[in-house]
Amino acid sequence: MTIHIKNQGEEAYKPHEFGSTIVITRNWTKDGSASWRIRSKEGKTISTKKDELAAICDHMNIQVDNPMNVLTQGIMFALISFSLLTLPLFRRCQAIPECFLSSGKV
Repeated sequence: MTIHIKNQGEEAYKPHEFGSTIVITRNWTKDGSASWRIRSKEGKTISTKKDELAAICDHMNIQVDNPMNVLTQGIMFALISFSLLTLPLFRRCQAIPECFLSSGKV
């Protein structure tokens, strides 16, 4: 699986290394192992370390465990309209603390 992340502007992550696009590829093998390859737009491999991927995600505020990151706006609104079915999903996505949910103040 390969994704391309725009890396431009004042908040770009190591633009001198990655350029205008960061390309992240994850490969899986039949035996279940996986590897990362983080490349520049030109295809030069910059890193294969998961720590570098975590640093990129932190810098760009990408929450990979948040399912709302991969939904289109239309699909997200359709899911939220079924609030009884999606409340646990919505809570997880919004990071609403359980203490507020139990107090009834949400």
